[in-house]
Amino acid sequence: MDFDVRMMKYWENHYIATLRRGRMSKYFILLKKFASILY
Repeated sequence: MDFDVRMMKYWENHYIATLRRGRMSKYFILLKKFASILY
């Protein structure tokens, strides 16, 4: 459970950093879709 929460926070931070750079990689979009299926 703690591991899941840590992973979610990690990806949220990664997502914010990606937006700040103004870049959305295809890899991250796929990852986001995968995460939305799991949660």
